[in-house]
Amino acid sequence: MNVPNLRFRSIPLLGLIGLLLMLSVQVAQAAGVQATVSRNPVQLNESFQLSFESAQELGQPDLSPLREDLEILGSSQSTNISRVNGRMERKVSIDLQVMAKRAGAIRIPPVSFGAVQSNPLDLKVLEAPPPDQGGGEDRGDLFLEVALTPERVYVQQQAVLSIRIYRAQDLGEATLTPPRASDPNAVVKRLGEDQDFTKMQGGRRYRVTERRYLVFPQASGKLEFEPFVFQGELMGANSRSSSVFPFGGIMRRGEVKRLRSEALALEVRPAPDSWGREAWLPSENLQLVEAWPSGQPEFRVGEPVTRTLMLLADGLTSAQLPAIRSDLPQGLKQYPDQPELKDRENADGVTGIRQERIAMVPAKAGEFELPAVEVRWWNTETDQPEVARVAAQTIRVLPALNQPAPVAPPSLEDAPGGDRTAPPKAAEAGLAKTVTDPGLWPWLALGLGAGWLITLLAWWRSVRANGGAAKPQAAPKPAAVGRLKAELKAAALSNDPKATAEALLSWAEALWPEGPPRSLGAVAGRTEDKPAATEIRALERILYASQGQRDAWQGQGFWAAVKGLEAEDGAKKTDLNRLQPLYPGSAAG
Repeated sequence: MNVPNLRFRSIPLLGLIGLLLMLSVQVAQAAGVQATVSRNPVQLNESFQLSFESAQELGQPDLSPLREDLEILGSSQSTNISRVNGRMERKVSIDLQVMAKRAGAIRIPPVSFGAVQSNPLDLKVLEAPPPDQGGGEDRGDLFLEVALTPERVYVQQQAVLSIRIYRAQDLGEATLTPPRASDPNAVVKRLGEDQDFTKMQGGRRYRVTERRYLVFPQASGKLEFEPFVFQGELMGANSRSSSVFPFGGIMRRGEVKRLRSEALALEVRPAPDSWGREAWLPSENLQLVEAWPSGQPEFRVGEPVTRTLMLLADGLTSAQLPAIRSDLPQGLKQYPDQPELKDRENADGVTGIRQERIAMVPAKAGEFELPAVEVRWWNTETDQPEVARVAAQTIRVLPALNQPAPVAPPSLEDAPGGDRTAPPKAAEAGLAKTVTDPGLWPWLALGLGAGWLITLLAWWRSVRANGGAAKPQAAPKPAAVGRLKAELKAAALSNDPKATAEALLSWAEALWPEGPPRSLGAVAGRTEDKPAATEIRALERILYASQGQRDAWQGQGFWAAVKGLEAEDGAKKTDLNRLQPLYPGSAAG
């Protein structure tokens, strides 16, 4: 194990992570200076790193506000230029090694860099342990400390395993054994990079390197860890010896020491018997967040609106988070996208993030109530069950833009010359007159009916003479075609091949109502000379492929190829329907 001077920055906790993701405050941060600390809380007589980052050049800092509660031990400055998404990004960092002057809650004030200021920080400083804790006043030039926090957890709850190496002299080559748990199924993963700081203990100043691991036990009972073995070469002046190289020169060698830590054990409790079959989520803090593309989106028939649901949990990885169930009422269709999973490491462990985007397509106008979305979890701080919830809400769906407004049927009162104030008996008298005195209307209706029968008989004879080739043409309704096209777009852009296939068949049925295709192959046959045929046949193959291939399907190219079918084929559908299929039954699917 090498002991480099590595920097470690804390990542904001759960609330700030959610805020960063939902409100996009990166622009505001780029215009100012972002302050972070390497650890929080810290112990008295323990150094830590206070960092300032900016996307612009920083002026000379005014550090005088810091000196009231902090001792500044050293400083460094660096500039990092990287290329992200095809553009150059610049980051200027100023790092201070500091040590708190007192225990308790400390407010790190803003630091001025010319015209800009950093954000303030709240720091918790713990009292230093008594001198006799952990092996007496003087523990030598090199020693180890190991700890599990907390020592008692639930199954699948996060624990942090830390190993600290104290040295009063410089180290040469060094190694440290990895953690070995008694349960091979326990999940143990490295947390961040090694942290370097200084600490006063037993009247001596030590350089400390801390390495941490995340532990997720998978079974209840006792989870034990073997002792860690550290071997390092002390390079202090009193311990060095020299020997002559075979090819000349002098090799300086230090004293090699091997240390063995104490064994550690973690008490693991099972989930409560009353929990049931829901996903077990032991966490210090869990939040469920909802977001729309705009503050108050407009819902309209046939037009997709994307709803984003995000689950954030401290002490859990994204792989532990369940799918977010969101039911919709009749009249609203949903097309979920693939979930996005992220893990954000911070000073206290990991925060798992699961983000789900759902394209909602209203099928009819009116008011709809979106049910509440709930996720049940176990609060490890209060040791009680809790529910993260997005409240139910009512949305109003407007008619489609190309849909005509409904016309109310005329009433007797609205007829020309009608008297709305006439007494009921007068109206009854007029109605009775209409019924008892039909006039010429019955004879005229009889003549029209006879003419219609003669026309129908002539058409039937014509059909029989042509072998039944003539068929009545049913024109598609523009409103229905537009709505189904919007549903097809939403399904394709959400990369869901099954939903896309179903939406394509529904749209095709509206485009060709006189002879709707019943399979994807039949739809491709209707568009044989167009790029859409290739994409439709590719979609058909994907439906029978492996789950991995279906998950990897991208619908942008498909939609680009088929979105023009309505304009082209809608105008030519009469000519297309007169063509006989090359293979009987292929066009009908």
